[in-house]
Amino acid sequence: MFNEITDIEFDIQESCNLRCTYCYLQSGEKKGNKIFTKSIFDCFFDKYKKTINKDKKINISFWGGEPLINFDLIEYIVTKFSSFKGINFLVVTNGTLINKKIALFCKSNNVRLQISLDGNEKTHNSLRKDKKGRATYDKILSNIELCKSLGTEYSILTNLTKVSENPSSIIKEYHDKRIKSPYFNVVNPTTSENYKYLYPLDSKHVVADLIADFKKNFKYDIKKALLDYPNILYSIKRLFASNQRTSCGLDKSRIAIKYDGTIYPCRRMIDRPDMCIGNVWDGITEKYNNMYHRVIDLNKNCKICEYKFFCGGPCFFEILSRNNINYIQKDYCIFVKELYFETLKIMTKIFFNNADKYKAISGLFNMVILKDKIRFAMTSAISPDCIFIKLPKLNIIDLGSEGIIYNQSDFDKKHIANITAMCILDLIDGKRTAINIAKEIATICNIKYDDIKEDVYMQLSAFLDFGFIEEAKYVVR
Repeated sequence: MFNEITDIEFDIQESCNLRCTYCYLQSGEKKGNKIFTKSIFDCFFDKYKKTINKDKKINISFWGGEPLINFDLIEYIVTKFSSFKGINFLVVTNGTLINKKIALFCKSNNVRLQISLDGNEKTHNSLRKDKKGRATYDKILSNIELCKSLGTEYSILTNLTKVSENPSSIIKEYHDKRIKSPYFNVVNPTTSENYKYLYPLDSKHVVADLIADFKKNFKYDIKKALLDYPNILYSIKRLFASNQRTSCGLDKSRIAIKYDGTIYPCRRMIDRPDMCIGNVWDGITEKYNNMYHRVIDLNKNCKICEYKFFCGGPCFFEILSRNNINYIQKDYCIFVKELYFETLKIMTKIFFNNADKYKAISGLFNMVILKDKIRFAMTSAISPDCIFIKLPKLNIIDLGSEGIIYNQSDFDKKHIANITAMCILDLIDGKRTAINIAKEIATICNIKYDDIKEDVYMQLSAFLDFGFIEEAKYVVR
């Protein structure tokens, strides 16, 4: 019934004590104070524990509204799962209701608190107020200090809006107050009300500022820098250490359980009865098995995007709410593309030029970042941007082990349209030169070397322009 489920989101109560201007859930607008009860949880848990392997890694998160309003249930659920091994607990909170009892319980039971803090005092208070319109910044900072003093694990989520400061300024603000660096989030506007707070956002400028700030710290302490810039750390995971190919991990291993016992694919869909896939009494319906499609295979904008396998496409709920399979959020797309591209450049240079930093990064993920992963990421990132591959009626010959993709629009007029990342890796490794690559292509494709050498050099020069190669000696030898 629930044997594949390893990611559970509990929507444990409806109301919220804040009135955030951009709230996508609009929790403060809901009427009533409905909560998740112990009896509903017990009905789910009795079935779940019989079908799941207790040694599996399981992620459990608590949402609302504001979940800490129903903290008694959080205690109850965490305690019930105490016999399971390797469970990750997360409470997504606005941070205003944290007290000593809550902080100590979270510390004792390995529950992480994700606290929302939106920049400096002025910016945060303009966005996140309580029911009476009062500021919340000082209260949240005080509760973060409480977590720090007790050793309670916490993380910070900062939503970027049109009134936000630059990421570097926000990070400095937090560090000056000895607060952890945030994960920056670009929020999807879902109503006309929150739209005006979220747009416009200059994503290119935001990423450029974040990357520049990261580079300043990166050269001194690689581990600290990565931990201080969670967005870049996450990008490295997505590029090289993850097989996840949806925007948020939405798949058949994940469910969200609403306070009334109904079950949905994710927490954002809980107010859409048409998206209900079952309940805690009867389990999951067959409809569940037919719901999951990779957005990147359906969305025409995603299909042609070079980062589709890393990003995973837009939020499925956003597509449903707009009834538009081709919907994309432009600012978010730009944010992701710029972030991945800049991260990829940093990683490629480290891979070949700094063995110590490469080992340090691999150690953070407890894995070896293989050359093939670098190659795949580089090829995906660069190919669609390269003007030399934009030929009409493009055909592709993949020469596989030769490390070359040879594109031709007319077989009688052969053009070298793209030299893949594999060639670049071989260049930097010292296994090939630009001249050798051109000669190999000429031989394999039965083309005159003189007819293609300029195309090859231009392609390799493009990699230099992109920043993947730092020295021109790699290009022409």
